[in-house]
Amino acid sequence: MQEVETTLYHLPKPSKQHIDSLEQLLQRVRAEQGLSAKDLRDRQEVAAQVDEFLRPVVKGEKDLTSNHIRNT
Repeated sequence: MQEVETTLYHLPKPSKQHIDSLEQLLQRVRAEQGLSAKDLRDRQEVAAQVDEFLRPVVKGEKDLTSNHIRNT
């Protein structure tokens, strides 16, 4: 771990050109590989459903579906 920290410490500070190049690369990757607006909405909907399902379990409240989950 210390070797990685030493290597990172000795890296030169990025120039404006480095930062601009990375920004362009990230934007290109996002455009080529990123989620569409529909994909993002679908993921958010699934996350909301999982959150709603797990909220009672995480808070320690009785979950009426827990028996169903154990029995499947």
